Amino acid sequence: MAQNKAVVKALKILEYISKSKDGVTLSEIAKELDMPKATTFDILKALYQEDAIYYKNEKTKTYVIGSKMFTIGEKYIKNSNFIEFSQELLKDFANKYNATCFATKRIGRTISYIYKYESPRVRLFTESVGDAFPLYNSAAGLTFLAFTTNEKRKDLIDRMIKKDFNGNANDLRLKKMKEEIEKIQSVGCYISNGVHDKLTFEVACPVFNFESKESGVLYASRVVFDDNESDLESKCIKEFTNIAKTVSKRQGYQE
Repeated sequence: MAQNKAVVKALKILEYISKSKDGVTLSEIAKELDMPKATTFDILKALYQEDAIYYKNEKTKTYVIGSKMFTIGEKYIKNSNFIEFSQELLKDFANKYNATCFATKRIGRTISYIYKYESPRVRLFTESVGDAFPLYNSAAGLTFLAFTTNEKRKDLIDRMIKKDFNGNANDLRLKKMKEEIEKIQSVGCYISNGVHDKLTFEVACPVFNFESKESGVLYASRVVFDDNESDLESKCIKEFTNIAKTVSKRQGYQE
């Protein structure tokens, strides 16, 4: 079935606008997405009239995501099987290990946090629902890349080279990302003890659906108070991996 080009363009525009906190202009959108200004303006006008976007600054005409998209997002959170099947398990894990847990989804070249539960005993600032990070620069993003199909991984890496690494296929960040992906694949999940923060332990696991496609990634982080917590961390990894497997089964995945 052929794609509706107008719909695809509108979605790309919304995705691009959503990444900017301060808003983006018509010219910036047209340039980034390689669209004619006239076409971009027509789509922006329609989205504006439907409250999908609005002006962050009336004078500079910078666009940000509008109230309708928030409403749609709220409906997604309430209706998402991925969140429904994982939230109670993540809450129990977070409370047991004094951790912060997230359910994440890939959106374009980023990984987006769509659900969060934080133990009341956590005293460390963490990301919020709605935050998005480059796939190559986050535990959940790297985990998604590690377990998606070879075709999808290649496509995403090609797009990252073009958009994130200025066409430089030899960028050191890209090399580091590929090494990390291989490590995650060999272990079966993302495990980090002090890579980004010497006080933080992280684990991330993929979740699959009934089509055997990676539907998202579960991610947890906790503060390490003692250097001799290896036994506790092993329990965390085993339990969190089982949570991801349980959520996958609930979504109809047959290993």
